[in-house]
Amino acid sequence: MFFRASHGRNVGHPTPPRTVTDVRFSHTCDTMLALLDYDYPVALATDGRFTIAFDETTTLCAMTGYGFNQGADESRNGISFTAQVDDPASETYKITISYADGTTQDMVPAVLDLDILTSCLNSQNSSFSIDRNSGIFSLEDGSTYRLGFWITALTEDDLAYFNEHQSSGAAFRSAGNNIEFITTSGKQMFYFLEE
Repeated sequence: MFFRASHGRNVGHPTPPRTVTDVRFSHTCDTMLALLDYDYPVALATDGRFTIAFDETTTLCAMTGYGFNQGADESRNGISFTAQVDDPASETYKITISYADGTTQDMVPAVLDLDILTSCLNSQNSSFSIDRNSGIFSLEDGSTYRLGFWITALTEDDLAYFNEHQSSGAAFRSAGNNIEFITTSGKQMFYFLEE
């Protein structure tokens, strides 16, 4: 379930955090508020995944990793984002969030329709895991994929393929070594990682 956030906000800065959980919550709030400054619709799921709808055809789905890194430049005001999203096979395929207190945190791809993916794989008695710190999707057969950040709107061909091949609300289409995960919400790429 996603909660919609609106741009009009009147939020004061929270009290300085005292625990790792407080820091994580504080930084997550700061991230969401910074994303709202870009004036795109942002939605936050109860499990920490969030989406940013850039237009009617392209949505980003991501989640923040659990870890923080120290040693960034503390003189910076506010939050900045550095995207390294050219090569999905690279370990650096992520967006780095730099906070005003000098810490950084990785933002990695997330599955938009996680409930549908879970239901579909459960119906096939197949288990999987997703590493929240890397965005790597692993199947029980040992194959691994890096999730793509982007969910694109379905074309007429995508919709026809979905209608013909869907099971439990999803269709999977081979794209070379990669897999397209197709739902009524759109199409998301799972990039195969060489072992």
